[in-house]
Amino acid sequence: MPKLRNRGDIMKIAIVGVGAIGGIYAALLAKAGEEPLLIDNDPQKLKVISKKGLTVEGWGSFDLPIVDTPPQAEQDLLIIATKTYLNDAVYPSLRPMLGQNTTIFTLQNGFGNGEALAELYPSEQICVGSTYWGAICAEAGLVLPKGKGLTVVAPWLKAEPERAQDLSDFLNNCDIIAEFEEDALSMLWHKLVLNSIANPLSAVYRIKNGEILTNPQVFKLAKALLREGVMVANAYGNDFTLEEMSALSFGTLKEVAENQTSMLRDKLAGRPLEIDSITGAIVKLAHAKGLKVPVNEKMLAALQ
Repeated sequence: MPKLRNRGDIMKIAIVGVGAIGGIYAALLAKAGEEPLLIDNDPQKLKVISKKGLTVEGWGSFDLPIVDTPPQAEQDLLIIATKTYLNDAVYPSLRPMLGQNTTIFTLQNGFGNGEALAELYPSEQICVGSTYWGAICAEAGLVLPKGKGLTVVAPWLKAEPERAQDLSDFLNNCDIIAEFEEDALSMLWHKLVLNSIANPLSAVYRIKNGEILTNPQVFKLAKALLREGVMVANAYGNDFTLEEMSALSFGTLKEVAENQTSMLRDKLAGRPLEIDSITGAIVKLAHAKGLKVPVNEKMLAALQ
């Protein structure tokens, strides 16, 4: 497998979904000298970015190509940053860009993205990620960065870590702070538990991240969601402790206290929510093990 890193020539990179995270990564790669192709079928984004470029507040504008349909052209790296409820349409559409050496990297929320991709494409070409960058897509073509953070990269096949290691190296070469994680499922479980607390509570109560910690009623629910999430995660072979996950989840919320979750922003904008792949995943996985998760069920019912 060819090394996925700067080789003196411009890599062929496509970013699918030019929202907050897709926009941030497009700009970061462009700042590093790459020329990612943007793919998004939102007519307004196509119009604005084609005419004015992708603008990131404080960073300037980036003149990057954007199309509404994946091209018939093999890419070195595919970065998927779309909403999970679009997976059924987005994932099959990637095939024209996939070659034998293409790396597929999902930076999406939710649980089950790796499995869904592996049903269509070779598992050894898939990497899954979790990013702690904060950003808001304020309007079509305009992204507001809200905090620099780590990107964790893991191979979907634990037995074949080289591609994820190389992707992590490539991102670091582009000044995107990245860390290799050998166990994709453990990383995704950590991410799922955190998201199952922050996203639904912020959307139901329409509050910022920090208010989850300072509002006594909401914080009580947050601790209950944490207990349920840890219970379900451990039923699937993890060994999480409440202390560990409290520090991770509530510490992260404190660090991004002034930010809004993506689910809250979608709720306020009247867009569909990623509730089925986050809270819905917790509920589905719990029921498969005969476990009761009443607080997650309450959140799911409130937002479906």
